[in-house]
Formats: sequence, C-alpha cells, structure tokens
Amino acid sequence: MDLYYSVLKHYKGLFKKRHVRNTHTLMVPISQTHSLYLVLVGRSTEDDTIFYAQLVKKIPNDIVEDLLNAEIDYFEERFSVLEKISCSASKMNDIYITKINNKGKYIKSNILTTFNEEESTNKRRIYVIKAKIDLELTDAITPENLGMVAAKIMAKFGDLDRIKV
Repeated sequence: MDLYYSVLKHYKGLFKKRHVRNTHTLMVPISQTHSLYLVLVGRSTEDDTIFYAQLVKKIPNDIVEDLLNAEIDYFEERFSVLEKISCSASKMNDIYITKINNKGKYIKSNILTTFNEEESTNKRRIYVIKAKIDLELTDAITPENLGMVAAKIMAKFGDLDRIKV
C-alpha cells in the first residue's frame, strides 16, 4: 500500500501564464482495499498539524496508480505526484490511521484521518487530517469559511464525473 502526495498547479493569464497557487491532493489508504482521494482545503489556524480536506472519491487500492496516471493525462504538466510513501492502514474507533514506513520529503509523520460531520453535507464530505506535512496553503481556515473555501477549490479542481470507479 502506498500514500501519494500530489500537486495541481493553477495559472492565470492568456498569453503569459503566471503561477497563482497549488491544489494539494492526498491519496490516503484507509484499509487493505480502499483509499480516500482527498483535496487539502487548508490548515487550521490553531494547530499547524491539522488540515481540512474534501473527499473527491473513495476508490479501490488496485486502481490508485491508474487514477493518478489518468489525472496526469487530464491535467497534463499541471499535475504531478511529488511523493509516494509505503505505508499500512488501520482503523480505531472512527479514526483512520495511516502509518508510514519512512518519512518523506513532505510527509513527516503518520496520518490520522477523521470524518467531520459538522462541516459535511451530502455533496461535500470534509475530513480532518492530523499529520506533519510540509506545504504552503494560502487559505486560512476557520469554521466560518471552511465551506466556501472547499467549494472554491473543488470548482477549480475539475469535473468529478471524470473519475469512474
């Protein structure tokens, strides 16, 4: 089982493209058979090891690499997988625990993933991730603006119907 960290780059401009921001994605194994495809929405203002993420899709582990290759084909040079880390997954109560075997360049610790019922709706499934991850997020996340930021990122991320499982 592998954990993947990827980035989708966003550019602005018709003739001269200027990089404006990145969308960070994680493919987090939650069991021997399934992974969560998550888009990081932001980092908590109180604790820099807590991230908020929106679920793109729950997918079988056997198609993870095919899906990432499809994302690379769809977004072309804008999408890149930055890190692939060998890991194991387990569940304790309502917490998914992803234990990484070796620290990576960006992902420095095990990942604890929990479902956030308060901020989630039928169309927007929000998860809380606790981990040491080195990345820069531009949006400061508070409970008041979490839904708006999640909707904005997913609108730029693309059409979710392209992911067939």
